[in-house]
Amino acid sequence: MLGNPQSVGQRPLTFHRQVLALCIDPGLLEDALAGGKASEIYPSDVIARAKKLMDATGGHGLGAYTHSKGVPAIRETVAAFIEERDGYPCDPENLFLTNGASDGVSAVLDLLITSEKDGVMIPIPQYPLYSAAMALKGGAAVEYFLDENRSWGLTVEAL
Repeated sequence: MLGNPQSVGQRPLTFHRQVLALCIDPGLLEDALAGGKASEIYPSDVIARAKKLMDATGGHGLGAYTHSKGVPAIRETVAAFIEERDGYPCDPENLFLTNGASDGVSAVLDLLITSEKDGVMIPIPQYPLYSAAMALKGGAAVEYFLDENRSWGLTVEAL
């Protein structure tokens, strides 16, 4: 159950699940926007975010095909977050949204690995996704060790 915080007792993030519910059931969102029963159940910020997402998909909603990088408006939101967090510009055109870490790692390894002679450096200790994905793709895991005494950093010499 790696990567599943609820399996170790973390409560689900309600906001995201509520937004998703409104986007998956557009009738529920329409009811909320019209001041119906759903507007009593869902907070106003949830309704506003769901409306923004539905508008960003041209009304097609979630589950419809989108740009292969992800919905442009969502990439713009992610880019703004990264820029604010890191203090550096982030171009949404350089972002590729995936369905999670596994899909993202798999897509990158598809680009990097063409044969068993191709190696990818993997830090040790590591998240098991990396070695498992490498085994599936047929490349070679080139392990390097992180130094706990250096806040899990590394040196050029270690590489």
